[in-house]
Amino acid sequence: MNEEASQRLTRRRAMALGGISVLVSGSGCLDTVSSMISGSPPIDQVDVRFQDIRKPSIGVSSITLPVLIELHNSAQDPIPNPALEADAFILDEQIATSETTLTTLDPGEEATTSLDVIIKGADMSQSIIDAIRSGEFSMRLEGELSSKGASNSFSVSMTPN
Repeated sequence: MNEEASQRLTRRRAMALGGISVLVSGSGCLDTVSSMISGSPPIDQVDVRFQDIRKPSIGVSSITLPVLIELHNSAQDPIPNPALEADAFILDEQIATSETTLTTLDPGEEATTSLDVIIKGADMSQSIIDAIRSGEFSMRLEGELSSKGASNSFSVSMTPN
């Protein structure tokens, strides 16, 4: 295919997508069309929430805190394999960085995933160890949710019961 024919096809596709966006914008489907045009999922429409912090596993040189995170896709498009990466803070001190990848989030779907926060001995102060042992601490996660080149920052916090 020569360059001129290729440019015509590209212009035709742009015109068709532009026409679709005009037709669909009044029906509330503009998010779907804009993600078709940009090629990236509407990751900014995924809500990230703490669900629970489970009982820690205390080892010789580290502590593992299983953190349950809930994700809700409020977009009209699926979010393919979202990756979550977060810095974990206890007592306003960064203690670890953790990451996980989920399966595709369908439109309207809520999913829960476990994020294991592994705190190595060198990264723990005595006050953090005491707070975790007593169960009386707050945790904050600051991070990024990404999918196919699109990303969105989040910050959530929780105090275990």
